[in-house]
Amino acid sequence: PEAIPPQLLPLFLNTIPEGFTCGHLHLAAAQGDEAVVRRLLDMGAHPGLLTRPGPGENPQISSDLARVWASNPAIVQLLDDALVESWFALATGDDAAAGGPPLEDPDASAPFRYKVLALALEEQLRRGRPAEVERLVNRPR
Repeated sequence: PEAIPPQLLPLFLNTIPEGFTCGHLHLAAAQGDEAVVRRLLDMGAHPGLLTRPGPGENPQISSDLARVWASNPAIVQLLDDALVESWFALATGDDAAAGGPPLEDPDASAPFRYKVLALALEEQLRRGRPAEVERLVNRPR
């Protein structure tokens, strides 16, 4: 990956090549390689990238694959936390931290951002993590 210009790394990491069903982060998660998962996240891989499903399959995110194939709770937690953080970043207008391009009109996208924030908070509550909900709600903006 060092040969790829840094500004293009997220694009490279968040694209599933033609003929493949999953990306780099999906593979590292499924293989249970925590060091590689951390490195890919640090380089801009998005934990919410969906696999390209085959016939009769549902798309999955990296933590789904880690949960099923690697049975590594540390990787599942790492990926789930990264996903919730990206939702929160998107909801609060930090598009770069969310792993996506800036939205055209932040005011027009406010309802979308609130929906994403609600999703992030709901997910933390579902997991029984009230401290995370409090941390996200009280996070400096």
